[in-house]
Amino acid sequence: MPTVSLTQLSVERVKPPAKGRVDYFDKNQPGFALRVTHTGNKSWTVVYRLKGTTKLERVTLGSFEDIPKVDVARDMAREIRQQVARGVDPKALRAPAPVQDVRTVKAVVDVFMARYMKAKGRAESYIAETRRIFDKDVLPKWGARDIRSITRADVIDLLDTIVDDGRPIQANRTLAAVRKLLNWSLDRSYIDASPVAKMSAPSAETDRERVLSADELRLVWLATAKVGYPFGPMVQMLILTLQRRREVAEAVWPEFDIKESIWHIPGERTKNSNPTDVPLSDKALEIIGALPRWKVDGKDCPYLFTTTRAAAVSGFAKAKQGIDKKVLEIQKAEAIERGERPEDVKPLDHWTFHDLRRTATTRMAEDLGVAPHVVEAILNHVSGTIRGVARTYNRATFAKPKKIALDAWGTYVEGLIEIGNGIFSSSS
Repeated sequence: MPTVSLTQLSVERVKPPAKGRVDYFDKNQPGFALRVTHTGNKSWTVVYRLKGTTKLERVTLGSFEDIPKVDVARDMAREIRQQVARGVDPKALRAPAPVQDVRTVKAVVDVFMARYMKAKGRAESYIAETRRIFDKDVLPKWGARDIRSITRADVIDLLDTIVDDGRPIQANRTLAAVRKLLNWSLDRSYIDASPVAKMSAPSAETDRERVLSADELRLVWLATAKVGYPFGPMVQMLILTLQRRREVAEAVWPEFDIKESIWHIPGERTKNSNPTDVPLSDKALEIIGALPRWKVDGKDCPYLFTTTRAAAVSGFAKAKQGIDKKVLEIQKAEAIERGERPEDVKPLDHWTFHDLRRTATTRMAEDLGVAPHVVEAILNHVSGTIRGVARTYNRATFAKPKKIALDAWGTYVEGLIEIGNGIFSSSS
């Protein structure tokens, strides 16, 4: 069992043994190995030991043909080791569905998630969102049905239900997930034809360009203060850190270094799979410091924002409605103070939680003069103003400029809160 540095070149050039098989273990990732047989077959494996046991276990990630990039296979191995560290047996997660259920939609979805989504090294955030789509809208309707029984009319009915529920864009996302599932099922001969072939998305999409005015942002912040935990401080952290909704909502305490004022988001929780460090402004630290620290069965609950203490917060649509209601109440109260008729007050134009990220980005650039490459570093964007050869040689993380920018942004937001209504015009 030789231990080597598994590189792309060494893996491609490795020779098969004269007989039997050889496992080449990686120096950089414990338990991760390339198995090479005398027939020339190559496959990726991970060896691990569950807590409290002495027996070594092994899982196969896939063949070198299916997973040709060593970095992708190493990331998958790292995920396996993280599961083991959390006390989860990876074999249990990867176990195939019972033979008698292999054609039910639920069983096929489980195999699809394990063998297509995870084995192909998709980003964790993308995998989680796809799983959420199936769990929320697809499986409740089709879970127990034979996948071969799903017709085009069934798909149209599912999408119409989602559109009628006021979620037209989600209907598009659901069609995309179902299409991938059915195309994969066709490749594996689970079905004879895909019922969604050439099916158009049910809803038109336009580029989202909503940027809240300074006064609108002020109203949203005041409303979140009235909404309270967990959604109030969660949305405030969206505003202050510029991170994505899922990244903030699923944040856990071990990611935060309060002493250094840094939030370390691991790659498995980011959209692009790149880890990022988010400097925390004084205002962000103030919010974090006021959060409750829950215990469950004597153990610390890891989530900053939770309603169940067993999982990260969810139910964002309802939370958004609650914030909008508080915004309107504040608008009417301020109108009365100005001697105006509260019934003449109009609600804010439609906005989303993602618009807060765009708003903060725009305000930092336009009102604070933060350089575009610093804003993009805060956003954890892979593509940006530094590209091509410049990106190859410039590996700076911009830690100090990010800190300065987010501190300035925190001060800017505090200023909005302190300034009374009427300072900002609707076009500011």
